[in-house]
Amino acid sequence: MKAIFRRDDGAQLRDIGRAEFDDSSATPADHVIVRVLPIGMFVVNLLVAEVNFLHDAAFDQKFERAIDRRLADAPRRLPHQKEQLLGFEMLFILHDGAKNVAALGGVFQSAIAAEFAKDIFGGVDDFLSDGAWHGLSKTSKRQKVKERHDLPAGGATAPCFFIFNFLSSMSIMLVLNTTKAVADAAAHVRINHDAIAAWAGSLTSTTLVPSGHELIEHIPGTREQIANFTLLLDALNFCFWSPNPIRIQWRGRTYERFSAMMVSLILAAKSDARWFDPEFWMVVSREEIRQVLSGNGELLLMDEREKVIRETGRVLVDRFDGSFAAAVASVGEKAWPLAVLLMTNFDSFRDVSNHRGKPVYFMKRAQICALDLSAAWECKGHGALEGLGELTAFADYRVPQALRHLDILQYSSELEAAIEAEKELAADSEAEIEIRAATIHAVDLMVKAANKAGRRATAWQVDWYLWGLSHDASVSVKHHRTRTVYY
Repeated sequence: MKAIFRRDDGAQLRDIGRAEFDDSSATPADHVIVRVLPIGMFVVNLLVAEVNFLHDAAFDQKFERAIDRRLADAPRRLPHQKEQLLGFEMLFILHDGAKNVAALGGVFQSAIAAEFAKDIFGGVDDFLSDGAWHGLSKTSKRQKVKERHDLPAGGATAPCFFIFNFLSSMSIMLVLNTTKAVADAAAHVRINHDAIAAWAGSLTSTTLVPSGHELIEHIPGTREQIANFTLLLDALNFCFWSPNPIRIQWRGRTYERFSAMMVSLILAAKSDARWFDPEFWMVVSREEIRQVLSGNGELLLMDEREKVIRETGRVLVDRFDGSFAAAVASVGEKAWPLAVLLMTNFDSFRDVSNHRGKPVYFMKRAQICALDLSAAWECKGHGALEGLGELTAFADYRVPQALRHLDILQYSSELEAAIEAEKELAADSEAEIEIRAATIHAVDLMVKAANKAGRRATAWQVDWYLWGLSHDASVSVKHHRTRTVYY
């Protein structure tokens, strides 16, 4: 059949034709909007993609057999039905209806997926190539996209619409399901369920009361400055296991490692307000960065930290007008969507590994940034973020150390020997991915066991408890060592 094109006033104003297709493999959708140009622009809800289908035979075939498709024809998805998207195996959530649910089906879905797989994680800004967009500044492009799609101020820029909306809809199952799959098939790490039950039975009313994070109360500044500071702090929250860790004396106490860096940044911001400004992050000298961060001792990956500071500043300025508070507002001040926003906009927060050809989502710093900001705002009377209970554990090197101490995580003899000998594990090696995946899955099981035992718990509370336990003198097992910017 020939394609049936329809037009309405809104489409005519944008010179966009609307084609409706019928395909049993399509995801819930009532229509797909196609701009009929050599380069077609697909606008699906808030999703924007641009793909060159001019010489695509499959595209022509799709038009030949396309028929008018009504809303009533839109199929329902069963819970957790799997679909291939962006080259990754994702899990779709049950939709109660097709209204306002937009997706691409058949050849369009696979073709757009292939295009996005090329550059969506690269943060490409100038992906719009038709003449109307040439010569515009990034700020102008961003404003036009906001106006066209009625986006909130500070919203993500065009290249991130598709991936952001998709991942936001997935909830934490994106992390829990991909890490569980690794943990269940792990060759080097196993979870001791008996130890989890014993731990849950030993809980008291105070075991999971948050403690040891009082430095958050000392973050200075206004609500907006606190937000920018927290983003910078968690952008740098990785790799503190140097044998000669950084130390700093403050208020009669010695702080080490992450806490020492946090104190250094607090003091720097108190003495120079430019440290709240992402424009400054892009131009601050290498010497000043090293002076502020390192203090006494060695902070690993200093070159990478400098790059992270500058990249974080650039993205915050280019995409969110220099305001992390505006970025938070654009996701309704909700924790999980904020974590997704961080992962999809900032390269250094893109904590996703590849295990046997499949992605594994950890999102450690993206999630902990949402929690830290919530705590920092709340203690200053600015209100907490919503949905903290949806966050998973923050898979680093300290939490699995505490889980080993509790005998909840058990390692193969080979892996255990390597860790105790302080041999480094390569980032994204099978053993390293298994440790982090098992950590998240184990904490999820601990939360369920604690709740079953009558002790209300969330993953972030168990995580903070384990992180504190890992610093206790009673812990004799060592943590794994991996050079990475992700934790």
